[in-house]
Amino acid sequence: LNTLKEKENNLKGGILNQIFTLEQRLKNLRTLLSGHVFPSNVFAFLEKNTLPEVRFLNMVFDTQAQKLDMSGEASSFSAVSKQVNIFERDPQVEKVEFGGLSSSGANIAGFKLTIIFKKSFLLLRQ
Repeated sequence: LNTLKEKENNLKGGILNQIFTLEQRLKNLRTLLSGHVFPSNVFAFLEKNTLPEVRFLNMVFDTQAQKLDMSGEASSFSAVSKQVNIFERDPQVEKVEFGGLSSSGANIAGFKLTIIFKKSFLLLRQ
């Protein structure tokens, strides 16, 4: 009977240790995931918010600053204006800066654009 009680106590102790270890691992995982960034959110954002008459030629994204620098072309200056307006209205965007306007002979409006996203933008999978 005593050996049975000893085995039961040893088993309880082992299970409790496993539970505490699992709990600590889950806390560590929560901490890790809470700081994990999803840079792919940038692509989802652009796909959702880019007008058909606008195309981006290059981009550089700084995850630390949450800043996206791009250059692009549009079918008109009006289209550039509409595009900037769409980005400015998005709730995930903190600030939009644009400039570097240029025009080619083929009625193409060139531009440069910087989007600064809110801090939460990269922390949530879009």
